[in-house]
Amino acid sequence: MVSRMQKTILKETFREVRRSLGRFLAILILILLGVTFFVGFNAMGPDLSASATRYFAQSHFHNYRILSTIGFDNDDVQAIRSLKETENAQAFYTLDAIETYGGQSGVAHVMSLPESVDTLTVVRGRLPQSADECVVDEQKNGTTPRIGQTVTLTSGTDDDLSQKLHQTAFRVVGVVNSPSYLARDRGTSKIGNGKVSGLLFVQSGVFSLPAYTEVDVTAKGMNGLSVFSTPYYQKAAELGHALEKLAPVRTQVRHDELVNDANAQLADQQNAYDTQKAQADQALADAQAQIDGVQSRLDAAQVQLTQAEKQADAQMSATQAQIDSASDQLAEKTAAYQQGLVAYDQQAAAAQPKIDQAEQGLSALAANLQTVQAQQQALQAALSSGQADGSLSASEAQQMNVQLAALQQNMDALTQQQSAAQASLNTQQQQLAAAKSQLDETKRQLDASSAQLANQQAAFASAQKQSQDTFAQKQKELDAQKTTLEQSRQSFAAQQADTDQKLNDVAAQIADAKQRIADIEMPQWSVLSRDKNAGYTNLKSTLDRNNGISSILPILFFSIAALVCLTSMTRMVEERRTQIGTLKALGYGNGSILSQYLFYAGAASALGSAAGIVLGLCLLPRMLFHAYMSMFTMPVMDILAQPGIAAAAAGIALSLILFATAITCMGELRAVPSALLRPEAPKAGKRILLERIPFIWEHLSFSRKVTVRNLFRYKKRFWMTVLGVACCCAMLVSGFGLYDSISTQVSAREFGGILKYSLTVQMKDDASASQIADVAGALQKTSGVASLTENTQKTVTAKNGAASQQCSLMVPQQPAKFSDYIALRSVPGGLGKSGSPLSLTDSGVIITQQLAKNLGLKQGDTLTVQDDDTHSHRFRVSGIAENYLMNDVFITPAAYQDAYGSAADVNQLLVNLKAGASQNTISENAMKMDGVASVSLLSDLKQTFSDTVKSLNGMVAIVIFSALLLAAVVLFTLTSINIAERFREIATIKVLGFYDREVSGYVTRESYILTLIGIALGCAGGIVLHARILDAISVNNVMFVRSILPQSFLISAALTLVFTWLINLLAMRAMQKIDMVEALKGTE
Repeated sequence: MVSRMQKTILKETFREVRRSLGRFLAILILILLGVTFFVGFNAMGPDLSASATRYFAQSHFHNYRILSTIGFDNDDVQAIRSLKETENAQAFYTLDAIETYGGQSGVAHVMSLPESVDTLTVVRGRLPQSADECVVDEQKNGTTPRIGQTVTLTSGTDDDLSQKLHQTAFRVVGVVNSPSYLARDRGTSKIGNGKVSGLLFVQSGVFSLPAYTEVDVTAKGMNGLSVFSTPYYQKAAELGHALEKLAPVRTQVRHDELVNDANAQLADQQNAYDTQKAQADQALADAQAQIDGVQSRLDAAQVQLTQAEKQADAQMSATQAQIDSASDQLAEKTAAYQQGLVAYDQQAAAAQPKIDQAEQGLSALAANLQTVQAQQQALQAALSSGQADGSLSASEAQQMNVQLAALQQNMDALTQQQSAAQASLNTQQQQLAAAKSQLDETKRQLDASSAQLANQQAAFASAQKQSQDTFAQKQKELDAQKTTLEQSRQSFAAQQADTDQKLNDVAAQIADAKQRIADIEMPQWSVLSRDKNAGYTNLKSTLDRNNGISSILPILFFSIAALVCLTSMTRMVEERRTQIGTLKALGYGNGSILSQYLFYAGAASALGSAAGIVLGLCLLPRMLFHAYMSMFTMPVMDILAQPGIAAAAAGIALSLILFATAITCMGELRAVPSALLRPEAPKAGKRILLERIPFIWEHLSFSRKVTVRNLFRYKKRFWMTVLGVACCCAMLVSGFGLYDSISTQVSAREFGGILKYSLTVQMKDDASASQIADVAGALQKTSGVASLTENTQKTVTAKNGAASQQCSLMVPQQPAKFSDYIALRSVPGGLGKSGSPLSLTDSGVIITQQLAKNLGLKQGDTLTVQDDDTHSHRFRVSGIAENYLMNDVFITPAAYQDAYGSAADVNQLLVNLKAGASQNTISENAMKMDGVASVSLLSDLKQTFSDTVKSLNGMVAIVIFSALLLAAVVLFTLTSINIAERFREIATIKVLGFYDREVSGYVTRESYILTLIGIALGCAGGIVLHARILDAISVNNVMFVRSILPQSFLISAALTLVFTWLINLLAMRAMQKIDMVEALKGTE
């Protein structure tokens, strides 16, 4: 009998499933959604942690990275490896270079290939096998050299890269991922535009650096520990403490080695200097002795030459005296000769007129003689001619002969006169000639004496000249030797000065070397944990955000699904009152009857839980992983079974559903069968407040009055519908609000109105004031730079009681113009409002809102700032500035000087660029300036923030989609329950002749009103939920905007109304199919 009854109950249960398949599927889907969401978000954390643990273990991701101010040697590496807490340690060579490939260029971080720590995961290709091969990192959102391309490296500075690398051109043979660079951001550089665009790995033998640049260390005993667990951090901390203890030991050793090596080199230099100085002194002494010897010889030669010159001058003087005596005698003879010559001239002058007269007479006689001769010849010719031709008579001939004879006589007389005159003339001339001859003899004697004297003078002059020339030549030779000696002396002086300069230079170098040795500072190790790795910290922040969300949304999601399922099962039990009474009347026990509904609810819950567990463990974590990993380079995700989460979700779902079902059934089962077989009395109607307002109530139609009364008549239905809609709407509002806060408003406010500068130029720690001024001046003259301001930025710790936060202390040198670069304004009071400008004063500091929130500070409170030297300074908070990405303290230079006792050293320049200016070109030029450490572009900061929130956007999309799906199922379930509860009411008004439109409006009008009320409550609840989620996903250095845009409310409300309208369309079809007769006689 019992077995048959159980079979009957089982059959009836399956029939119930078929009859109410919609309800069964709705419960199943609701449980499925709730469990999926609950399991998925709660499983994501362990899955992500397990994936990271596996990946880090396989790649031997370092627990600590050690940097040193002087690098590392093999002894350092061996000392690190010898620590008992060390699993492995590997040293790396690294440098930054400009890479060029395929017409593109960028800054590459070149590293030696890892072998045992931070090993690479090959994505494509293979690892390098020769010195001219390399691999590059995979860039998800950027360009990367292709396999087969050649990458050429240059230093990006005036340095020769070949001094650091044996090879500067490499062929790409593979693409890899490195666990050290999980995030897309590859860091900054001191060359190029200041930003590393990619990684390049080559064989360690390619480097020619004197020391390793970093050492990566893994801790021992990490196997089996989750990467984000407390034991894992404790193990890592043990290694960290050991490294911190080792650091001063090794740095002291390296310091001593440096000092000893430097002292050895200094000793060598000192010995070389002493040797060179001794050799130089000896050489100079020898040269000086040689010069002194030559000087002595020249002095002796000069004395000899002077004496010889004096002797020659004496001889010349004696000879000159003899010549002068002979010259005097010759002068006397010459004077006598001149006197005789004068007498002769007088005699000749006296005789000359006579001679001239005689000569004139002779000339006249000669002329007469020639005339007579001519007459004679003419007469003779005439006579001869006449005789010859007979023309001449004898008388004429005789006369002519007589004339000839007279002419002959005349001629003879003239010849005698001529002879006598000639004789007289000759006598006179002879006398003069004799006197002249005597004078000439005297002259000849004088000339001979004069010639002799001239010869003597010439010989004397020649001898004198020869003597002078000889002495001059010897003096010239001696002077030349003196000149040579002087040149030697000058050369010696120059050589001595040069030698002294060289020796002084060497001495100065030795002194500088001594000073450098004295100034050698103790090397410093920087022991950096994984928390200093950007990719690791971003991954941990992502996991923390996921855990924060999983502590809120899945629970709310699951609660909504469970609440609606409870309502559905409660309604089902209430609908089956008559069936329960019949079964009890037939003798079925309470347990058998209860098992029917428990089986129904349990089957739907179990199936939904099973499907939800599968989807929650496999599908949703993968979707979240894909969303989160858009900014990381991690491999595939590990899916863990996680039976604890699955059992918790299924257990909660089953327990809630079965408990609610059991409680409802037990309430009905307490009644006797006769009471159960009678229809339940309808709820008594009550006058509502609106009825007491005739002006409104009297103008309502019958159907609207019924709708208004029913809203308040069925309070359970009212609250279930309103709460269900409100919760779904709240999830939509919070989902869209998260998108507004994360993606829209933070970016728009932070990069659109707060941060106004274009780039920052960070100066080196040892940059001088003149270098900073030169950089500022050069930038101001650069085309494309609009303006710049000097600033001081230093990392400090802000404290308020026990709360502390690391932040940046900003000291703008021009506080009045600082708002042109970073706007200081108060926190806005609401959506669409802007804060009022804040002014820096000497009486206090301005802090950012996230810092104020973390430390619990408000305006007027006192802030304690502690610097690296553990010196604390107290400041009054004069204002709290709107800022979402930075924890900053802003202070005037005067207030800083009052607190610290000295002026703030400028170490940063904030630069505004003109529209269209090339940021990369300006940053590259700035990086080449002396004293510049790095250049950071605001656009890069914006891109980094965009990458950070991109994973959150994927999660928000999943939340919104899930909320929409849940809203659809909840609205469908609640509407179905509403129709089922009012089945007979609907049939009644249809019998009364209401049209289908009026019948549907009887139900849907109430549904729309409840939906609107739920939307209103959901919008208010969405604001609270949105704020709670933001608190859960916020991190110390990022604050999201706590406001939701109006369109997000409108979209959420519109989507809820659209789903309500669609569900009501389905409900209208269901109401049209109601069989009025069957519905009205159902109670029978």
